[in-house]
Amino acid sequence: MPDFYWHQLHFIEGFKYYMDFNDCYEKISFFEIYFLLGDVNSKKNIKIHMKFNDVYSFEIKQNGGSYNQISGFEIVDQKERGWEMTHRYLIRDFEDDKINFYCRSIEVVNVEEVFL
Repeated sequence: MPDFYWHQLHFIEGFKYYMDFNDCYEKISFFEIYFLLGDVNSKKNIKIHMKFNDVYSFEIKQNGGSYNQISGFEIVDQKERGWEMTHRYLIRDFEDDKINFYCRSIEVVNVEEVFL
């Protein structure tokens, strides 16, 4: 998607927070989230499945309802600020502060076109 920007992610379709083991057999937390890119009134959207690894300071507010809309989603790489690796990325909704957490790494698990 050559025209993709993080702020285009408007809706949370689902999410999962859980504990599991990493590659070094340390128990850490994971957060998986499914975003819808597009308009809920459109029949064609893009579903993005992302996985955030080694999550810290997890906070989510005002969830529920038909569509969980976020106004300004961003991922901030804090490496230049000298943060340790466990807090490498800051993930947040910079408009309404509905999502806010840190993580060590991020994976885009799947991107697919969906028809609602």
